[in-house]
Amino acid sequence: LHLHPELVVRVVGLLEDLALRQPILVATQSDRVLDALADPQRSVMLCDLDEKRRMQVLRPDAERLQEWLAEFSGLGRIRENDYLPLVMKRDAAATS
Repeated sequence: LHLHPELVVRVVGLLEDLALRQPILVATQSDRVLDALADPQRSVMLCDLDEKRRMQVLRPDAERLQEWLAEFSGLGRIRENDYLPLVMKRDAAATS
């Protein structure tokens, strides 16, 4: 939150380059970080609780994300406007 917006983009780019060689985990609530991701559909995992308070892992649905990106400049803008649940789907590979 305290980095200049252009530096956030550069840091995300560096992390994405590093992720090609080893796993990287970044926990954030920063919309700027989400907007800077080159491939949010592949990069983002949202951990949330279901109605029984069990952890579930959600990922952006590729088709829905593309539809929303036609109107919003990035996943962060979608989240900022409270539409993130509309682009997410349960990750079939994750277990709760």
